[in-house]
Amino acid sequence: MDQFIAEFKQRHGEVAYVALSMKDYENLALNIAEMRRFINQQTQIIVYYEDAVTPDPNADDTVISETNLDKAQ
Repeated sequence: MDQFIAEFKQRHGEVAYVALSMKDYENLALNIAEMRRFINQQTQIIVYYEDAVTPDPNADDTVISETNLDKAQ
């Protein structure tokens, strides 16, 4: 442990300790999992809407002119 602390201080500076109970650690792990799920869900929603508003290069982009529109009526 002393060797680890010495190497850690040499690389990263001072050492800080945090203590968690088993219940607190469980809550932390569940909260992180929930945040990851939410972020992944939001990413999927963003990709869906980006795809929805991006024009399809293979789509037929013919525009109906006013004369064609008059003929259709």
